[in-house]
Amino acid sequence: MMLRVLCAGSLLVLAACSSSGVRVDDLTGSGFAPVNAEGLIDVSPVAGSVSGTSPAASNGDSGYAFAVDTKGNRVSALAALVNPQGIAGRPTTGTGSYKANFKIAEIRNIKTSRDVAEITGSLPIRVDFGNGKVAGNGDGLTVAGQMAAKGTGYVGATTWRGVQGDLKGRVNSDRIIGAFSGSSPTSVYAGGIIGSGRITP
Repeated sequence: MMLRVLCAGSLLVLAACSSSGVRVDDLTGSGFAPVNAEGLIDVSPVAGSVSGTSPAASNGDSGYAFAVDTKGNRVSALAALVNPQGIAGRPTTGTGSYKANFKIAEIRNIKTSRDVAEITGSLPIRVDFGNGKVAGNGDGLTVAGQMAAKGTGYVGATTWRGVQGDLKGRVNSDRIIGAFSGSSPTSVYAGGIIGSGRITP
């Protein structure tokens, strides 16, 4: 697992409630966002903004994007799928086993620092195409999802350092992608997964 810390400027210490009446849990947020023509999430060009994309997929057209952005006192974590239509052809039976890699950008505690850490890791993921279940756990990241009745999309949840997040992705017999983001009152994270595998009867 690789860890890289990016300095976002001077340290900022926040109490549970500021003099203006803004609570700490109003200072963090997460969600999904659209991507621009370059396949990135637009964030303000200020110190503390960190964005990234997935490694090039085998055919170069499917992956994820993520961004952690600071604007004033507020910190946001955003994620997106990039050209997910590149993954098509969902099996209806069998189990898929995938070797996936992930990238995460996070701020662990906004009360003490706005430094953004970037972490990479790997996790095995299994997909039961019969009941549409997606599940994986590795290097501290847990993913759990449910496929839609039709198509190759799935939605679900992630857990990273005890903080839950939202997950969406696509999967077929040999490829899987996902994008996720989450937040607590004092932390944010966003990232994505990409991997390849095979299906067994």
